[in-house]
Parts: sequence; C-alpha cells; structure tokens
Amino acid sequence: MAFITTFFRLARRAAAANRNGWALSSLLPCILVCTVSFMAGPVHAEPESSPREVVRIGFLAFDGETTYIDRNDEMLVVTERYLKEAIPEYSFDIRRYGNEELLALVESGELDLFLTSSGAAYTTKGAVPFATLITEEADDPNYGVAGVFIVKKDSPIRRLEDARGASAVGTGPQKFMNWQVAVGEIARLGYDPENFFSSIRFVGSDLAAVPRLVAEGAADVGVMRACTLEPMLVNDRRLLDSLRVLEPAPEDGLRCLHSSALYPDWTFAAVPGAPPPIVKRVAQALFNMDPDQNGGYGWSIATKADSVDELFQLLKIGPYEHLRVLTFAGFLEIAKPYLLALAALFLAWIVHWWRVEALVRRRTADLKEAQQKIQEAQKKLSQLLRLGVVNQFSTVIAHELHQPLAATKYLADAVELMTHQSEIDSAKLRTISSKISDSVSKAASIVERVRSYAKSRALAEAFDLVELLKEVTTDVGAALHANPEFSCKQTPLMVCGDRVALQIAFANLLKNACEAAHSSGKTFVQLRLSAEGDQSVISVENDGPLLSEDFIAKIGRPMQSEKLDGMGYGILIALTILETHQGAVRFSRREKGGLLVVVRLPLLRQPSSLSFCANTHD
Repeated sequence: MAFITTFFRLARRAAAANRNGWALSSLLPCILVCTVSFMAGPVHAEPESSPREVVRIGFLAFDGETTYIDRNDEMLVVTERYLKEAIPEYSFDIRRYGNEELLALVESGELDLFLTSSGAAYTTKGAVPFATLITEEADDPNYGVAGVFIVKKDSPIRRLEDARGASAVGTGPQKFMNWQVAVGEIARLGYDPENFFSSIRFVGSDLAAVPRLVAEGAADVGVMRACTLEPMLVNDRRLLDSLRVLEPAPEDGLRCLHSSALYPDWTFAAVPGAPPPIVKRVAQALFNMDPDQNGGYGWSIATKADSVDELFQLLKIGPYEHLRVLTFAGFLEIAKPYLLALAALFLAWIVHWWRVEALVRRRTADLKEAQQKIQEAQKKLSQLLRLGVVNQFSTVIAHELHQPLAATKYLADAVELMTHQSEIDSAKLRTISSKISDSVSKAASIVERVRSYAKSRALAEAFDLVELLKEVTTDVGAALHANPEFSCKQTPLMVCGDRVALQIAFANLLKNACEAAHSSGKTFVQLRLSAEGDQSVISVENDGPLLSEDFIAKIGRPMQSEKLDGMGYGILIALTILETHQGAVRFSRREKGGLLVVVRLPLLRQPSSLSFCANTHD
C-alpha cells in the first residue's frame, strides 16, 4: 500500500514538472524508485501535509435579465477558477450572497474578502478596496461603469433637462450601477433626483422590463446601467432600434453608449481585520490575471475612487445620508448664496438709511429754519393785521361812541342848567348822574374791546348771529346809502366768539359786495343766514362785474382789489377773523357777474352756557 501511495505521489510531482502530462519518460524514474524501495524492504509512509488555510470570499449574487446574469456570472466563474489555480496553498470558500446579506457578513467579520460594486466597496465602513475589474469594454479601472437614459426614438425629449416632469422606470433606488450612477447626472444639473420625474416605477430584478416599458410607452424614460442594453437586446433588433440613448457621451474610456460620468466597476475589498498575507497573496494573483487567457477579464487598481464618494455626497446617500437632515451647518451651506445676497441688501439698506437720515437731518434743519422764518413773518403779519383791525374799528367806534358821548354831553348840559336854578331837584340830579355813568361805561367798554383785540386777547361770548347780521346790514346800508337784503328763516342761531370782531368781518364782506354792485351800476346785494347741522351758513352775494377765475383764486391776498384805491386788506382782515373763529370761507364767481361768498361758522351747542363758550373758544 505504501508502494502504491509513493508511486502516485511521485507521478503527480513528475506530471506537474512536465507540462506534457503522464509521459512515459516522466514515469521511468518513479518506477525505478518504487522498485528499489520495494526490494529494499518496508518503506514507512510519509506524514500527511498540514491542512490548508481557508480563505472566505463573498461574491455579490447578480439578478436581472438572463444575458446580463450570464455575462457577470462568467466573470465570477472565471475569477473563482483562476484564484483556486493560482493560489493552491489556500483553500477557497467562495459563496454568493444578496446585497444585504453580504454586507451583514462583512460587518460581522465572517468573511475575509468580498466582491461587490464599487459603490458598496468604497463606502462600507472599514473595508479596504484593492482590485477593480477591467474588461474589453473598459480597460481603465477608473472608468468601468456608467448610467444610461433611454427614450423612444420619436420622443420629444432631447436633453436630460427635457425629462423633468416625465415618467421614469428603473430597477430600484438602492442599485448603484443600474440607478445611482445615472441619476447622479440629474443631481449634477442642480435638480433633486427624487422629485425630478413626475412618477417613477421600480421593477426590481426584472432589468429587461426597463426597455420594454419604455418601448410600450408605459414610461417616458428608462434608467439602466450602460453596456447592458446591447447584449440584452441582441436577439431583439426591432426593440433595440425603437429606442434611443439620451445625450450619449463621446468615447471616453467606456466602449458603449452611456449618458453619465464614469465610475470604477466591480471591486474586490478586504473586510476590516482580514489577514494581510491573504489580502497580499490574492491581490498579487488578481493583478497577474491575464485577460487574454481568462475570457477578457482582468484586475487593476482604481486611482480615482473619490468619484464614488463625490457621487454619494451629491445624492446624499450612504455615508452622506445625514445631509438629508437639515442641520445648522447644512442650512448655512444651502442658504449661503441667499444669506450673502441678504447681507448685501442689508448693507445697501444701511447705506441707504444713512444717506436718507443725513438728508432728513439736512432737510429738517432747513425746514426748521423755514418754519422759524414763517413764524417771524406770521408774527409781523399778525401785528400788522391787528393794527389794521384797529383801524377798521374806527368806523364802528365812531358810530358806537357817538350815542353815549352825545347823551353824556346832553346830560351834562342839563346839570349845568339845573345849577342856575334857585332850587335843585335832588331826584332829577341823581337820575341824570346815573345816566351819565352808564354812557361813560358803554364808551369805555367799546374802547376796551379795541384794546383787547390789539393785545390778542379775544373776548369770547355767546350771542345771536341773527341779531348781529341784522345790525351789520343796517349799519352798512346806512353808511353806503345802499339797500342790502337780509334773510333768515331760523332764530336764534347762537355762536361763540368776539362779537365786535365778527361784526367787523361781516361788515367788510357786505361793504365790499355793496361797493362792487354800485361800481357796475347795479343794486343787488343779499345776505342770507341758515343752519346746516351744527354749522351756520352765511352767504353774501352781489351782481357786480364779471370776475375771472384767476382773480377768484387770488382773493384774500394783499394788494388784490378791484377798487382803484383798494389794497385788499379788508378781505384779508375778514378772513383772519373768521379763521380765528374756526370758520371756513369759500369764494366763487357768478355766471352773470358778481361774487358769492359762503362762510361757515360752528354753532354753539349749549347756547345758555357762557362758561362753555369761554372754555371752548380759541
């Protein structure tokens, strides 16, 4: 038995040394050694070699259309066979797992190496990617996979931006090569891939359903991995010809139509804590794998793996999932351009506010200066007006003082005559003396009114406006030998104010009306009084000359008068008095000639209360 065992062991070693297999020349030394050993006596058996170390490798199981699966399965089969042949000192335990199961085994440390997409290899925590697939379509490990958008050949969608709001179909959002690498272009354009399409239909593992649904019109856009459409539809030329790749990129390292940037293909990675000698030995073997002798598949090192990291950051998935939760720093990043614009606007507003404030301060100073000048001018004008009013009072004083002074003189003469009589009637003397005192008091009251007005101390009292206007009509008519009409349907109409001042104001208005009518040879002058609510309405109307609108607008200004020797101060004084009594005056021309003046004065709501009048009069 030992002889037979020794024979076959030597034979295997000879065969391994000779690539011609079991050649007779290689067996002769084995026969000679075995014969000598048998004749020499018993031979002790060689001890069995120690068990080989097991290398546990997990392959990602592929799913999808049959052609696509067969092609990737071929890569796995070729790679598995090559590793077992190239590294005989290790025992390989290679199994296939679904994506979630594979990542769970990596995390638990139950594997040494694993083969998966570059997206998973470069984002799995602690994993060390060390070899990336190269093929006939992509001989650069940095550019091995891309995404493709397909539409119907007659679709109006010509650019990726045109697909916004369209319906889409794809395998699933968790698929790195079949979905994420493609929709990364949407994010790169500044859109949110999750809200870019109006609707998205995910078909899972049924990859062949994507082009079929697009061709049938069930979806506007199909999202797939590049280099899968052509082999998938190689036997269905009609379906392939009915589709079109959206915005195909120029030839840039991947020798098939694609619509996105390029990323590393399938990648080998070591799990955290994997034995370094195993990783080194497997890496050496993979880098020595000749594509020409292994179905066109080889392995190299991807030196631009940061493209995967940028993609995940762009899509806010994987290690950048936290970017979907808006933090203060994230908010600042998103709102940075808006905040800068707001800051610029705020700065501009501050500059504008400062300029406006400076302008307001300057204008305010100018306004204060102008107001001060106006106040000084008004003060001077007020003094002039008071002097003018005092001058106007002279006519009234002459009329009012005439009676008490004449009566005083008459009574004084009577006293003088009584002194020549032998007997003086004491009763008559007391009566005459009392009347003289009353006349003097009346005259003094008139003088005091003039003085008080000159000192801007108005004497407010409640009186009947009807009686005042009757007196004004009578006095002005007698003075000018005119016959103005007065009409009033209501009585009494109590007002509060300075009776003498208002008498002067209305006397001026009525006097001007009579003089204007007389100058044009007419006699119509009318003074009317009525009440409207809590106001009295006094109108003075005459049929004098035809006046222009320009003259009407200038009434009340100094040096504006129709009379040759007039200066216009009579109307100005009247307006000043009426305004101090809270009155409103309106002038309007009559179509047939003449002027209509309408004055509104507030009525006294409590005619019986003099204290109310004194407290409320300005």
